[in-house]
Parts: sequence; structure tokens; C-alpha cells
Amino acid sequence: MNGWIDWRAIERQNDWGLRETSDAMCALWDEDAEMWDKRWKAEECFTQRQALAMDVLPSDSVIDIGCGAGPLALFVAPRVQELVAFDCGEQMLAILRDNAHARGISNIQTIQGNWYEAEPGRDFPVCDVAITRWSPAQGDILKFSRCARRYCYSVSSCAPAFEKDGFSRAGYWCRSTVDETMNRTPRPCARKYGFNVHFNLLYDAGANPVINYIEEGFELIGDSKEAVFAQLAERFSAEDESSDTGRPTCLPFENKIMQRSDGTWYLNHRHRIVIMGWDPREITYE
Repeated sequence: MNGWIDWRAIERQNDWGLRETSDAMCALWDEDAEMWDKRWKAEECFTQRQALAMDVLPSDSVIDIGCGAGPLALFVAPRVQELVAFDCGEQMLAILRDNAHARGISNIQTIQGNWYEAEPGRDFPVCDVAITRWSPAQGDILKFSRCARRYCYSVSSCAPAFEKDGFSRAGYWCRSTVDETMNRTPRPCARKYGFNVHFNLLYDAGANPVINYIEEGFELIGDSKEAVFAQLAERFSAEDESSDTGRPTCLPFENKIMQRSDGTWYLNHRHRIVIMGWDPREITYE
């Protein structure tokens, strides 16, 4: 790569580039498989819009890297010939298979494996199209590009703005099963080390990525915090069974609920997704 900036080095500092790569970390994600399934179903219409924004052909084979419980796979599979769902989690894949059966989808094949150790064409098939959303594949976008013959799609959130220190403090994500201090470190802002880095990395490698934004949002108003939480629980139809608060498990909304000068409480939620697509055949690998 002959650019002025080493985008590969910057990519290694993004959220996924800093995470632990062990099987133990895979198992930790898998423990929350049911919660992740509830979360995407709470935003099913929004997820469907993301999947429909991907151009696929009825004759295509598609691989979904880091498929989880199947949010993208279940909307893409009915539009293609076959879909391979790859994930590290046994429970994630089991839930995906149950979801597919419940929806009458029969063309999904599941493969379990650790992305960091797997190789395209050896541990899973290279397909016509590769898709990924919030997955370890976004820690190595050129490796992900080798998963497809015709086209790739990478889906991620993009924050509305930087915080003053360049980090998003909305929550913490587990990065280590052996170093607890890493689990209390804020992750790099996705807008700072996310798709913009991948765009430039792919562009320098010869590809011409295309960017598409999809946004959703809602506003809730109540006389108290509890009233807003009740509206959330009704909206998402998913409550935290480990708590008696009745707060939804699907999104960390608590720190977004604010009080107005008139005494009422409100939550103004906006979620913007970026879908980046590119042709891997344009890439020149070093």
C-alpha cells in the first residue's frame, strides 16, 4: 500500500482490533446469545431495512461472518440461493437455526469457528457475497474481502459526534477474560476508527467503496423516568429478568433519559447505521 497514511496500523486500534481473540472470549459472547436475539428482534424493522439495502441476486451464495442469532441472515437468505452463517457461538447458531425454522427458511448452513483463526476457503467457503455487522471481521477488512468473489458489505453504527477525548462512553465492552482492567476501558469511538478507516484502507488497495446511511429514531415522553421505562418495555417487548426494574435489556437507554424544565421526562433516540459496499475484485493485495 503506497499511501501517505498506514491505514492498516490505524485499523488495529479500532474496537475490534483491540479485543481479545481467544475461544474464551467467543464463549463469553455466546453466553448472552438469548439477549442478543431479543435485542435485534426489538429493532426488527430497522434491521430488515439494513438487509434490504444490500443488493443480492437470486443465484448468489452469501456468507454472513459473525452472524450471531441471524439478524441479517434471516432477511438475506430468502433472496438468495444459499447462505452460510459463520459464528464462534454454539448458542448463537442454535438460535439462528430455530429462527430460520420458525420462519420457514431452509437454505441456511451454519459453521462454527473462531474468525481470528479461520481462513476463507479453508474453514468456510468463499461465496459470491460476504456480509458482516458488528463483528470481528471489522478488525481486518482485507481478510473479510477475501470471503467474497463479487461483493462485500460491512454494516456498523456511526456515532453522531466525537466526545472531547475521542471515546464513546455510552458503555463498556468486554475485551479480555484474563485482564479485568481492560473491561473498564472505554472503546474507541466507531466514528473515529470505524468505516472511515476501512474506506480509506480499501480505497488505497484499489477498491471504490460505496456508502449508504440508514437512520431510525423515536421520542418518548412521560411524567417520570419510570413512565418512560414502561414505554420502552412496551416498545421493545423485552425486559431484564435479572432485575425488578422492568427495564429493557436491548439497549442502554438509561443515561439518555432527561428531564425537561417543565418537569416531564423524555428520551430522544437516534440510531444511524452505515452500510459500506465494495467489489473485492478491485483490490490489489500486498
